[in-house]
Amino acid sequence: MFPRGGQVAQNIVDEWLCLRNGENWTQELLGSIVDTFPQVLEHYVLGYDPYSVELEKRLKPGELEKQMSDSGAKMWYPTVLLNLEVKKALPVEGVKWLFVRLQAKQIKNGRFDLEIIVMDAEGDLVALSHHVCFAVDSARNLAVRRKDGVAKL
Repeated sequence: MFPRGGQVAQNIVDEWLCLRNGENWTQELLGSIVDTFPQVLEHYVLGYDPYSVELEKRLKPGELEKQMSDSGAKMWYPTVLLNLEVKKALPVEGVKWLFVRLQAKQIKNGRFDLEIIVMDAEGDLVALSHHVCFAVDSARNLAVRRKDGVAKL
């Protein structure tokens, strides 16, 4: 769930997460939470906030997804480094909701740094994660692979 009024800045994505199947978030799922997120850079690449609630209201159901799939993936954001610091143990039974803030710290020369903050519904810090990622043309990921076994950087 994204903020109704939009994101607070172009380099930040705030979201509240709950599992669609009704299960709770548990300690074991924290790694998944910090490695599966909306791409902050899409706002820069597309020229608009693809996670805007207002945009969703203006378009017909499925229209945004169609526009994005028709244009194809322009960028690929492979993770080079990811760390996770767990600051608070979740209850054994888990929690229904977690708040996540992603913030791009630096975007430069085809790389970007992300800080991810995970908090519980009471506002307590649950986890911190930092990522270093590449931002490259999606053709790098979709290209036909070499078959001669020779690696090329």
